[in-house]
Amino acid sequence: MLLEIVRYRSRAGYVPFDFYMEKYSFNPSDKKSIQDRKERIKEKILAIINIVAEKGGANVGEYTAALKGYKIQEIRLTCNSRAVRILYFCHSGKLFLLNGFDKAIPYEGGKKKKTQSMIEEKYCEGQRYYEDFINN
Repeated sequence: MLLEIVRYRSRAGYVPFDFYMEKYSFNPSDKKSIQDRKERIKEKILAIINIVAEKGGANVGEYTAALKGYKIQEIRLTCNSRAVRILYFCHSGKLFLLNGFDKAIPYEGGKKKKTQSMIEEKYCEGQRYYEDFINN
């Protein structure tokens, strides 16, 4: 079941997924190696999103996970030793991309509690976008 991929847009025109992906845009000062790395990460993210959409959005093996207590799901992938998370939901034959974030390694510098707090904050943000879409 192929789902159409749509980026959530707030009433004010803000597209959180695009804001996340901007970090992979080239800067004029980027060296060629940095540009290549950014392009590879961007291509990997978009390829996994396409796989999830082609497979119907849910239960796509290692790539997706339901979030307990939330009505949204996440796409999981690893890029350059960082866990990338893309929050989304499916509705009316469409896969809506909400936002994205890089999940730091929890034990990096003893920051497990801070990392968990950031993740929870991003989940809540994604849930708010979901509710905004459903209610409007």
